[in-house]
Amino acid sequence: MDVDGPAEITVPGNSSALVVKQSGVSAEYITLYAASGGGGQLYVKDGAGNSKIQLLGSDGSANFDGTVGIGDSSPANTLSVSGPSTTGNGSAGNVAEFSGPNNSNGFQVFVSDANNNCGIQTKSAGPLIINPYGGNVGIGTASPASSTGYNTLTLGNGTSTGGQIKLENAAGNNFFIWHDSSGVNIYNQSATTQRFYTSGTERLRIHSGGTVSIPTGIELGSGLDGTSANTLDDYEEGTWTPGAGSNFNTFTNAEGYYTKIGRLVHLVFQFFYASTSSTTATSKVTGLPFPVANLNQGTGIEATGLIFNSISGTARVYLMHPEGGQSQISIDTRSPLTGSTSTGSGFMRGSLTYVTT
Repeated sequence: MDVDGPAEITVPGNSSALVVKQSGVSAEYITLYAASGGGGQLYVKDGAGNSKIQLLGSDGSANFDGTVGIGDSSPANTLSVSGPSTTGNGSAGNVAEFSGPNNSNGFQVFVSDANNNCGIQTKSAGPLIINPYGGNVGIGTASPASSTGYNTLTLGNGTSTGGQIKLENAAGNNFFIWHDSSGVNIYNQSATTQRFYTSGTERLRIHSGGTVSIPTGIELGSGLDGTSANTLDDYEEGTWTPGAGSNFNTFTNAEGYYTKIGRLVHLVFQFFYASTSSTTATSKVTGLPFPVANLNQGTGIEATGLIFNSISGTARVYLMHPEGGQSQISIDTRSPLTGSTSTGSGFMRGSLTYVTT
């Protein structure tokens, strides 16, 4: 039968089929089937009557028995799609696209022969979700870790090379975290800082030169309970200027240095003084960089030390102590441990350690 132009072929019966095949040959053939309730089906069958392709007219679905190639005349997989080489930067021309009913959400699959890679790009740069209702994910492994109560991302395949995460930006400041047989490694490729936050607040900073800043301190010797009494929260070095307190008259060339570790303060200082007002009074040095804690009840003497004194070539040693609740040192110039008292000009040098508030 030859048909030239539009035509309609009607097969009588409530459930009828039109079979298209080569006469006298038991080979593949096509069956057009119309159901009594409406809707049609198209079958492509082999010589034994087995359906190889089934198109269901009622809902638009299709079944294929065997491999399917799109752009591939010899598919080696159940579905083989061969398309152009792109970078995935465009919305068209990629290997494949999967989208929802309004065609606004979905993703494209692309292959770039130029860059020797392939990938997935969501439409309109929307979010890409993997296992939104739970499940483990593996990259470079066929057996991602499974931990009760956790959804786990596993990188690596159990070899010595381990897994690696790379974070990069346009400026080339790349950051790596990787694990190998030697342990866990964190690597900042550029001379930039590394910051660590909890509750939206920076808690630790590693500066580009290697200095580590921990604003709230380090807990020592008490496990992980955050005990404030065991927290080392400060280290500081600096200078201070000794001042002439009571009984001292005029300081010159006064200089001082301090080191503060937690609440412990260590001082080194020296000064020249013009004179003292009396040999029967103690002499005060003011200007301590940190106030003295009043720890010992019933006394203002919180620490003791010795200070060297030279007057007109004669050496003397005095007892000194920081005064609790004050920012000054009391020197007992009334009773030198060596030598005699004097109100003349002189030079003093000493060091002292105390606890601050």
